[in-house]
Amino acid sequence: MYLQACGTSMPSKHDPASKSTPLKNLVGLNAAEIVQLLGNPDFRHKELSSEMWQYNNEFCQVNIFIYTEKTWKEITIEERVEYVDFQKINLTKENKAKCLSFLIDKSEKI
Repeated sequence: MYLQACGTSMPSKHDPASKSTPLKNLVGLNAAEIVQLLGNPDFRHKELSSEMWQYNNEFCQVNIFIYTEKTWKEITIEERVEYVDFQKINLTKENKAKCLSFLIDKSEKI
């Protein structure tokens, strides 16, 4: 339940401003929301309809795959995260969360 009457609301499912976005909620974010959450990537690889953004720190590496969906009927272009890949770590849920936390902290210091 939302507490709007008190001036407080729950963060949305994809609220990059909350800085506590659960791992599964990275999928579906758009490119601007990823930059808001994690900052600019350390490396980008672009292909025709996709990009791979790579974020690194001493603990882990995260590859975020962003796909472009073009709708010519309405002439819109949507860029959304479709897949997130973690490397350099034991792939437990806790380690993935710790990795993401390190990357968020790194982006806040820049």
